[in-house]
Amino acid sequence: MRLDEIAIPVIGAGEALLQVLRLQPSITEVVGLGGSGLGAGQIAQASAAGNPLQLFGHEFSGRVIAVKAPSYGLGIGDRVGSLGRIPCGQCRECRGRRARYCSSGEMLGITRPGCFAEMVAVPTKVLARIPDNVSDEEAATLQPLASMTASLRGLAPAIRGGGVAVLGLGLMGLLAVQVLAAYGAARVIGVSSRRQAVEACRELGIEAHHLPTDASLLRRLDSCCQAVIDCSGMAQLPGLARNTAGLAADLARPGGTIVQVALYTEPLLLDTAPLKRKCVTYQLPQFSTRSDLSMAASMVSSGQVRVKPLLTRAVHGLDQLPLAFEMTLAKSSEKLVGPIQVEVSG
Repeated sequence: MRLDEIAIPVIGAGEALLQVLRLQPSITEVVGLGGSGLGAGQIAQASAAGNPLQLFGHEFSGRVIAVKAPSYGLGIGDRVGSLGRIPCGQCRECRGRRARYCSSGEMLGITRPGCFAEMVAVPTKVLARIPDNVSDEEAATLQPLASMTASLRGLAPAIRGGGVAVLGLGLMGLLAVQVLAAYGAARVIGVSSRRQAVEACRELGIEAHHLPTDASLLRRLDSCCQAVIDCSGMAQLPGLARNTAGLAADLARPGGTIVQVALYTEPLLLDTAPLKRKCVTYQLPQFSTRSDLSMAASMVSSGQVRVKPLLTRAVHGLDQLPLAFEMTLAKSSEKLVGPIQVEVSG
């Protein structure tokens, strides 16, 4: 990684120039720079194109410096959060008002410069205003929270009054347990192999269990959960001799749903016979939209989702981004749970 001086981005119609306030490297980006996972392929593609400049960076908060219509109600000085994925607006899905299924659009930090900079140009159609009582650091988490609200919204009618389990308590898992509680689940259970993550979940007021310590308790939950969210993607769970997808299949009740949020670094091996026997629905998350981003901001503003307890470490200055990557990779050994943020501008 290197820090370069570049020209201030020039915005076009329907774009805003944003001063980056706070950012956080996602785990996908951090692992990708190490040569594995989805991010590794993105790096290879960017390098092959001959211009890896401003690669990555899609989780951040910013302030509008300039904007060109259509502005979607945004004005100079507004603080905003952003989606990472930008629908093209031209494909069949976009024309059919199904922009969340667009596969032809841009990706911030992949096909256009990302937020690892002092200023970034972003289409206004993927920006949402940040409420006054939501801090810059809280707002930097709105993109992953919007992804979670979009992925789990369809479960709300089925889980209301029922029990759900979240496997893996990194940032996405700790957001998921809170969203599920807000959607009306009567019992939300978090599961992690990291004790510090289990404690973080409990501090949010959510039941949580450690593997392998509580493996016997989880076995008693077989076929009891209306929904199971796989936010871990572990190939081998401690004390259970299976991957998290297999555990999710055991925990899901007949007619229940499994949502795979995690990205597996290797091909997923899953025996579908238990799913067929119990008529379980197995689904992948939906892409989020601007309305999901606004909902995420509202959930943080109202206190339905508490982000601040998860933000344990921050560094100051864009030149400290490499350190933020190193700290993110070392979160387990350093007993950290939430994202590592970089304060770019106050």
